Amino acid sequence: MTTEARPNGPMSGAVRDSRHSPPALAKRLSPADRTRIVEHFYRLSDSDRYLRFGSRTDDQVLRAYVDGIDFEQSVVYGVHADDLTLIAVAHVAPSGGAAEIGLSVLEGWRTEGIGQLLLERAAGWARSRGIRTLFMHCLAENATIRRLAKRAGMNVVAVHGEADAHLELAPAEPGSASCEAMRDGVALYDFWLKQQVLAMQRMRAA
Repeated sequence: MTTEARPNGPMSGAVRDSRHSPPALAKRLSPADRTRIVEHFYRLSDSDRYLRFGSRTDDQVLRAYVDGIDFEQSVVYGVHADDLTLIAVAHVAPSGGAAEIGLSVLEGWRTEGIGQLLLERAAGWARSRGIRTLFMHCLAENATIRRLAKRAGMNVVAVHGEADAHLELAPAEPGSASCEAMRDGVALYDFWLKQQVLAMQRMRAA
């Protein structure tokens, strides 16, 4: 097991506050965010880890997975709560001429459209790179991901306890890359604003 400090419980730092609007922006993450990503996965329950990764996954395996992410060839999007807790993560990576996405949303923040947002960002990134197919591989018992995939228009096929979902993407348009860059900029600014608000709150509480 890793010796890193872990959050106290699966929902520590990410309790849903109904007074706030659900996050609507997905920020592109970098190697500097590896610790945040690991902490997000640590907050997943054992059953959620199983559904996300397709097997029983301990902390050491999660740490190795995050350490192995290639941020040059793939992209990771994250959605942050007002307290900067990383409440959702999508890892999108080229695979055999397509792009594969794996995503997770913390319990308490589901049914807010966050998974759909991450799928849209994944599709936009793939299109901007000339990739024409986006797919997800999951356990057939992962009903949440299968519903999300169907709502996104993906073709879902389940065989022998596993499921594959595919979405054929339209060709990239001339402004596709610029559009993705703009969305990245807006999400980065939103994250900066959250940082400033949080810093002010901490100063007042000191």
